[in-house]
Amino acid sequence: MLDILEEGDYCTLGITVFILLWLGGMIADPTAKKFSGGIAVMCFVGYGVYALLEMPPKSGADVLGITLRSLIAFGGTLGLAWIILPVLLLAYRFTVGAMIAMARRVGRAIWSYVIERRRRLQESAERQFAEADFACSAPDRERARKEADERANRRDQDRRRRETARAACEVLFELHAWELASRFTREMFDEFVRRHLGDDKAPELVEERAQLLQAIIRKHVEKVEPSEKPPATAELDAARREVETCYSEYAALLREAFPPIALHAELRARITDKASAEDAWNQARDMIHEILELVAEEREHQRQQQTKKGVNPPLDTI
Repeated sequence: MLDILEEGDYCTLGITVFILLWLGGMIADPTAKKFSGGIAVMCFVGYGVYALLEMPPKSGADVLGITLRSLIAFGGTLGLAWIILPVLLLAYRFTVGAMIAMARRVGRAIWSYVIERRRRLQESAERQFAEADFACSAPDRERARKEADERANRRDQDRRRRETARAACEVLFELHAWELASRFTREMFDEFVRRHLGDDKAPELVEERAQLLQAIIRKHVEKVEPSEKPPATAELDAARREVETCYSEYAALLREAFPPIALHAELRARITDKASAEDAWNQARDMIHEILELVAEEREHQRQQQTKKGVNPPLDTI
């Protein structure tokens, strides 16, 4: 090859280079052309250095000759590379390249499997840890649930105690509202209940103040109807009070079945002002007995309703 470059004429070599470049330009793709350019440049520089070392130029004509032959070497190498590299790349693509691509696909599949298995193992470990933690915290959750149930039951019991205390006061007030109209009005009663018997107060305090309110109402009634009455009238009032006291103890339970207004009407009808003391006490005894029977019926009815709903009956109905 070096002998051809050194001894061949420029015209023949130029035509050969042109043919190689034309044919290679039709075959090579951009990738092959890029690599071929690098190879041709190295050939140009290599031949130039070789010629300068082996045949030192003695004149400008010799330098021009070395340059022209280096260009011919560059063109020939470029044309040959444009022809040979596509063939080599095609062979590489269907042999070594195919094997490398397959190896990459297998490697990616294996790596994906490893990553997926690692993820599953991590999820399984996290799930087992969560289940173990859930099992360990079961006693705490059960204790918290029982405490919450106890607090809810306590709140319900406190609410019922407050409602019962307020209902007893309201029943007593309603029984004597017409007698207290000028001394203890409905507005005064509602204001006292709002300030001293509200849900923001402890049930013990509400019950204590409810008893105080009932005492206040009775004091007002005594002042409106002085105790210096004829013996028969005092006995009639005492008999009525016994019935009212019995009713006030179960006022919350009897509010719907036997409201205070019905009790007031029943008292006036059965213990009249003209009744004797003996008749008044007999009627009072019968009414108390009837009230107690009605209380028992209401408790049984509530217990049946709660049994149907699957709820334990409240403590005040047992």
